[in-house]
Amino acid sequence: MFVGRKKDLRFLDENFIGHDNKLLVIYGHKGVGKSSLMLRFADNKDYSYYAARPCSETEQLLQWGAELGTEFFDFNAVFSHINKNGNEKKLI
Repeated sequence: MFVGRKKDLRFLDENFIGHDNKLLVIYGHKGVGKSSLMLRFADNKDYSYYAARPCSETEQLLQWGAELGTEFFDFNAVFSHINKNGNEKKLI
């Protein structure tokens, strides 16, 4: 059951609205509902969801690039890509 997260959902909605790109990091202990919160927030939105994985920086860039259909060699390139393409689809 999804309870007690209205404040968190409202915060995410307020930051999602608009034409600017923002980076929000959701973090916390394992099993507290971070993924459930993000999936509930993304419901009925056009989005791409990326969850970081426990792996090397190189592997992280390869995986993120594969999900976005391109290649990245550093994180500046990732965020530049997101900024450039952010008007088409917001990334969650």
